[in-house]
Amino acid sequence: MGGPILITSTKLGAAAYVDDRAVHHAGDWDATLDTVSRVIGLDRVGTVVPA
Repeated sequence: MGGPILITSTKLGAAAYVDDRAVHHAGDWDATLDTVSRVIGLDRVGTVVPA
């Protein structure tokens, strides 16, 4: 993976939020990042999407 990870008390625009009401984080960052990848479609990179 890669890229910046932002942590803030201000709610910024994002494809997904890791919190108690969006993508749940139970202490395992690998599992949480896998979930976020699925939620925002990174698991489908390279898949052709019809226009």
